[in-house]
Amino acid sequence: AFYEHINCDVLKARAEQEGFNKVVTRLAVAGYKAPRTVQMSGKAAAPLWAKRGVIAGCGFATTFVKVFYSTPLKNFAKRNPGVTVDAYIDDLTLAASGKSEKEVEVILVKATKDLEHVIRHELGCEIAKEKSAVVGSSEGLAQRIADQAQSIGAVAKSAAASLGVD
Repeated sequence: AFYEHINCDVLKARAEQEGFNKVVTRLAVAGYKAPRTVQMSGKAAAPLWAKRGVIAGCGFATTFVKVFYSTPLKNFAKRNPGVTVDAYIDDLTLAASGKSEKEVEVILVKATKDLEHVIRHELGCEIAKEKSAVVGSSEGLAQRIADQAQSIGAVAKSAAASLGVD
């Protein structure tokens, strides 16, 4: 899961860079990095100190996710004018329009490759290939983009789930 990949030291630095409250950040990160033990059948392993992961149930978890990817996504947006990136927690959507299908294809294939780099290298996370979908104004457009985005497991679909909506 995305939450488990968040590097605590990077999170702390990005939160301070974004002007997030230092006391709250330091307390939360200290809690995330606190020793953890595995227990089974009444026995406990030696404590381990986490370097990654935002603890599920933390009231600031979704806020820290946004802080964590804020700078990389701002930089992505600057490199990809004409592409709208929408984020719902750890689900990202790219959208673009153009004068022709070919123009949209070129824009989105470039942006998809850039976003893959951001996710894997700047965020240090993995892509949930089973969730990668391409929806286009035509089946052909969606298929051409998906064919060029195989590294993220993209599949052309006629519709995609509206993430975050029950």
